[in-house]
Amino acid sequence: MHRLPTALVAALALAACVPASGAPTPRQTLTPTRVETPGGSIETWISADAQIRTDTVFAPAEAAWSALVPAYLALGITDSQVNLIDPDGRRVGAMRLQVRRLGGQRLSSYLDCGHQVGTVRADQALVTLSLQTTLEPRGSGETVVHTRLDAQARDVGVSSQPLPCTSNGSLERSIAMAVKTRTGESRWR
Repeated sequence: MHRLPTALVAALALAACVPASGAPTPRQTLTPTRVETPGGSIETWISADAQIRTDTVFAPAEAAWSALVPAYLALGITDSQVNLIDPDGRRVGAMRLQVRRLGGQRLSSYLDCGHQVGTVRADQALVTLSLQTTLEPRGSGETVVHTRLDAQARDVGVSSQPLPCTSNGSLERSIAMAVKTRTGESRWR
């Protein structure tokens, strides 16, 4: 009879504790939420842990508002996918958007949804994202651009709970950059 080295036994025991689905460690809690808009309400999933990316554009709020929907369109989000337009609240969003790519880019360019058996989940799973940008005017002719991205992934062909995804900040930054470009401002903070 052969005895296995203690280190090998410990490694095998630890490997047995890893979920077979390759699910990421829970980082966020997803909560079903209703977002009220001038055109009605939208059901979506919101993460209490999601971060809001904030950038400043050196342009008045009116100019930034005029540039906001075109900024979304420039990133490959279509008119029909922009389903939140609130001029009074200076909010634009694409809520419960189900995509495989965005603007020709793989979703892993923007999101980390974990890995599953040698694949990047953001590029293989069904990803539902909610993207919302709010403009905050400042008295000095500046506008603060606040963008929040919530996303979840559900493995294709499997009945499972959605897994939370985290943003790397690049999509939110791209929106602010597109607003900046469309307002004609050359300064950036």
